Amino acid sequence: MRIEWRHSKQSGDALVAVDESTNTPLVVWEASGASLTDFLNEMEESRNRSSRAPDGIIAEAPEDLGDLVVARSDDGEVLWVNPELYWERVGAVFRARGDDPHRWRRNRLG
Repeated sequence: MRIEWRHSKQSGDALVAVDESTNTPLVVWEASGASLTDFLNEMEESRNRSSRAPDGIIAEAPEDLGDLVVARSDDGEVLWVNPELYWERVGAVFRARGDDPHRWRRNRLG
């Protein structure tokens, strides 16, 4: 399994647990600042959520949820990053609010 951060201009950010053998979404949940912070750092919540029921977001393929921002294996290895989209989304989700995706540096941007 891998966990992906996807972004769509229409529906926003989502995290999706994907079955690598079939490339199908197993669980999809809305990507909030808190869930993205977890995904970009320890992945504790991401691993736990990947085995729960979906939050009402349905997709037949990961691509249905938008462009791939970052993909990580369930053990945390970074598999793929779209650098331009990553920094654009970090700016929109965190930096525009004076926050940082790293827990130790939260609320210290100025």
